[in-house]
Amino acid sequence: MHMCHPVALAQGPPQLQQLPSPPQLPPPNFLPLPPDFSPPQSSPGPMAYDESEFIDSSECCYCTYHSLLNGNMFLPPGTPPTPAPLKSPHNWSLYCNNIEFATAEFVFKQSHMSHRATDILLDLMAAQLLKHNSHPPFMDHKDLHKVIDATQLGNVTWQCLLVQYTEECPEHDAPPWMDREYEVWYRDPHIMVHNMLANPTYKGEIDYAPFQEYDTLDNTCQWRDFISGDWAWQQAICDEISKDPNTHESMFVLIILGSDKTTVSVGTGNNEYYPLYALIGNVHNNVQCAHHDALIIISFLAIPKTDYEEQLVLSCTIKNWCPKCLASWGDLDSGGLLCCQEHTDTLIHENIHLDTLWHEYGIISVLVPFTNDFPQADIHQLISFDIPHQLVKGAFKDHLVDWVVKSKCPLTLSQNCCCGAFTGNDSKALMKVFIPAIKGHVPQDMVHVFCALLEFCYIAQHNVITEASLDELKDALTQFHHYCQIFETMGTHSMTHYVGMIQLFGALNGLCLLIMEYKHIKAMKQPWRWSSKHNTIGQMLLANQHLDKLTVSRIDFAACGMLIGSVLSRAVTVTALADEVNVPYLRHLIHYFLFLQLFPDDPHNPKDVPATSCPQYNGRLYVFNSAAATFYAPSNPSSIGGIYSWAATYPCALVHWFDKISDSADKDTGMWVVCSSVCGNGTQNLTVIHIETVYRAVHLIPVYCPHFIPNNIEYFHSYDAFHLFYINKYANHHAFEIAS
Repeated sequence: MHMCHPVALAQGPPQLQQLPSPPQLPPPNFLPLPPDFSPPQSSPGPMAYDESEFIDSSECCYCTYHSLLNGNMFLPPGTPPTPAPLKSPHNWSLYCNNIEFATAEFVFKQSHMSHRATDILLDLMAAQLLKHNSHPPFMDHKDLHKVIDATQLGNVTWQCLLVQYTEECPEHDAPPWMDREYEVWYRDPHIMVHNMLANPTYKGEIDYAPFQEYDTLDNTCQWRDFISGDWAWQQAICDEISKDPNTHESMFVLIILGSDKTTVSVGTGNNEYYPLYALIGNVHNNVQCAHHDALIIISFLAIPKTDYEEQLVLSCTIKNWCPKCLASWGDLDSGGLLCCQEHTDTLIHENIHLDTLWHEYGIISVLVPFTNDFPQADIHQLISFDIPHQLVKGAFKDHLVDWVVKSKCPLTLSQNCCCGAFTGNDSKALMKVFIPAIKGHVPQDMVHVFCALLEFCYIAQHNVITEASLDELKDALTQFHHYCQIFETMGTHSMTHYVGMIQLFGALNGLCLLIMEYKHIKAMKQPWRWSSKHNTIGQMLLANQHLDKLTVSRIDFAACGMLIGSVLSRAVTVTALADEVNVPYLRHLIHYFLFLQLFPDDPHNPKDVPATSCPQYNGRLYVFNSAAATFYAPSNPSSIGGIYSWAATYPCALVHWFDKISDSADKDTGMWVVCSSVCGNGTQNLTVIHIETVYRAVHLIPVYCPHFIPNNIEYFHSYDAFHLFYINKYANHHAFEIAS
């Protein structure tokens, strides 16, 4: 429901919500202590939580960890993890061999063929193998499903409970939902979280204690993963937790709940579901964003249909009011103190008239937030970032783009951007290319307001947020409000809360609804499409259970080294590849590359070395149709797939260089402009480089100029049809951080 709800495993009354205060900085003469892994000499008192300091391996930052909730209860410090149970590399459990497992993954998880298509494929395999006196991996789809279903790894059964409204109903016009009985399907959250903590792929990507992070150069605070946020630290030092000796040296596990309505079909009944997801806030943001199954579905909620935005439903707030602050709905830009549940409860208990609560405070007094009785859970504070709806759809698409299209230059945009019916992905894609498309067709202040908005979006998505980043975020918001005066109306109040939410919850990459948006596809929409469309809920539950079992099986097999070498490749000769990419001198480029790899300390330029003296290679090249690479942004590594490379002994790539045309970025768009680089003889400036030297993939956008693009130019003509290109710093938050 457009929210993320962190829940600490804690006890105690709800605290009055205050504006987030900056973390207390160490004194000027403070020097962080070296890591001390020795056991404590004596148990501290129940109220003590003296910090321990640890230097990051890069020496760029140090962390102040909580010394009581440190995860050292059961193991002495420095104890290595328990090794995985010994398992034969040929023990594929219920699968006979790797072919059976690969077939099950391909048929059910990757392509999810229909039952009929699966049977046809297996029949074709059987016909081909019959002459070899062999048989296919499975007899039919029932056999395949039987093996998956029998897998015990990752098996957490679904349970059902029935709920119904039991309080007094109005005498007249009672809402239909009051008389209905609803099914709520769920899986045991405790077991699900236990399985997540046992996932070996999280090694090195999980924290066991809350901490605060500081820059070693100036001792300023910075925020990274969820557990580094002020909210986790405040929960850890809460008296109700720290004074309980039973919690000392235990692991502080943060459970984050989130839900978002999803519509699986519009044309056949507008089927809506409310899945409830959970993730643990201890896992690093880059793991959550890479979809390493850190986000799991634990329930299907039964919620009557409503026209309210989900964040308002959860906080029991009137439509058009802010669920996070007390600003009046008619003047949200004036701001106000932050909301808190204690304030709401006080107003209700003072018997203030319902109409007054409704019109002056935006409170629906007859409803109670579901977190009302949760310890340490204030719904107003816990409602988190919603980039897809607040920034992408709200500020960008529904306000700025629509206003430009309708009021200023619809002809220009229809020819350059094809503005029409938009999906969420369309809006995100348009953000990346919109500024170059409108430059020269709209007033400069309009270009500036789009630049300010995109800068706000991408600064907010940095993997590491520093105090300087927060200042830049505030400056971008100020610039946005300044330039957006050229537009008639705006509705961007939510942007004012992003600084405070970053301080509370860390970099928003780990607590953004985009993660749940992507999960909808795998957990909801695809299983619905696979179903018979009759009594779908049971089929969707079973599909999710099968997917979980395949995922956990893959993790188990990979941990035993049984899934190495699964990348398919094709082998070609140097001559064949040179013809394919139209680079006749490719062989020489390979020789230069090998010279640099084998003689890295040689001062000579490889091009000045005689060809006969360069290392020769006449073997076959293995061209990977798809390969994965890890790029390193300035702030943090993030796993990304989809770079094309070819490799032999060395993983390498053939690149075409581009040159900057100026020593500064374009003043209107803020983007650098480049052109194709050529050698002195007029040939393209090409080089073979090691794949590990690729810093990040670049998105180039043509400099269109004020002229309209001819209709006969296709996207694949771009490099030939245009001479100048923008380096698109708005392609993603990594590119923004590098190219700004």
